[in-house]
Amino acid sequence: MRASAYERPAIPPGFWDRAEVHRALRNRDMGVLFQVVKESAGLSNIRLGAAVGLTQGRVSEVVNGTRRIAATHVFDRIAD
Repeated sequence: MRASAYERPAIPPGFWDRAEVHRALRNRDMGVLFQVVKESAGLSNIRLGAAVGLTQGRVSEVVNGTRRIAATHVFDRIAD
């Protein structure tokens, strides 16, 4: 994978002010948050996974709702 794949992705201005982002965070729904981030920043599951320390397969499961993020340390890693 290119070195740029491991750089922090650019989040568009105003992203954190969006209602669906607030709702996803309030509900601790990383699947919705991941989907909105992917659409807003034009990221693939691989690129998003590299940014938050998850595999592409795990990102896919979270986005599709077959797996949830439950561990606090994983939330912390995603937030970083």
